Amino acid sequence: MVDWIARDLGQAPLRNTTSVCASDATPVALSIVIPAYNESARIESTVTETLSYFGDRNESATLVHRIQATSSRVQIISLDRNRGKGAAVRRGVLDAKGEWILFMDADLATPLDQFEKLMMPVRRGASLTIGTRAHAASDIRERQSRPREMMGKTFNVMVRALRLGNVHDTQCGFKLFTRAVAQDLFAHQTLDGFAFDVEILWLARQRGYTIEEVPVAWYHREASKVSPVWDAAHMAVELFALRTTATTHTIRHQLSRVLRMPSRVGPAARR
Repeated sequence: MVDWIARDLGQAPLRNTTSVCASDATPVALSIVIPAYNESARIESTVTETLSYFGDRNESATLVHRIQATSSRVQIISLDRNRGKGAAVRRGVLDAKGEWILFMDADLATPLDQFEKLMMPVRRGASLTIGTRAHAASDIRERQSRPREMMGKTFNVMVRALRLGNVHDTQCGFKLFTRAVAQDLFAHQTLDGFAFDVEILWLARQRGYTIEEVPVAWYHREASKVSPVWDAAHMAVELFALRTTATTHTIRHQLSRVLRMPSRVGPAARR
């Protein structure tokens, strides 16, 4: 997790604000949560590039722990075992202190210069903004292989078929939340695997938050950690589990409405 602190954010892009050293007395402007598992080949460059983009250069670090030792803005949060991407992001978000919280993938498939696009709707009052690759204005600069594209399209069809939301691209790893919204959503999020994004967006809809999709630039990165077979099957299981939760929630909501309805049977009818 990477934190930035700014004296005056104003309306300027966050990367151009004045940054100062982190302290308990100064509010954190932005926290960036980057989940990583077996990412030793690229996590150093990702963190270094992120620090550089937002105005904190540190070119001497050779490993993330060395970056942490030389930059007060980097915090490493380790789980006792690999519990899944959803569990890692949840832990990072709940520990984050930023006024805004950005979740992004370690492969930088969405370039950092797309961040300002996500900030604009939040400044206008959106609860959360999410990058999308499915908009006509999205800029797909390097496409995935055909099997991975088919897996993504099939997953989106399943999301829509199970009526879990009408977001066009739930899986793009570039999402920005206000801190209050992020803390609320991730405190109630339960899925530990790759389908956690769908649950977060479903919870946001249920709780009345405004979601804005923003077309972004995107590159396919090799060495993806998502298996087209095993992870796809696990995501399907998580979707059906979420559908069960959603159905139970709907039944309970409708039942509570019925129980709160005033009786339509008047005194004369009771006689």
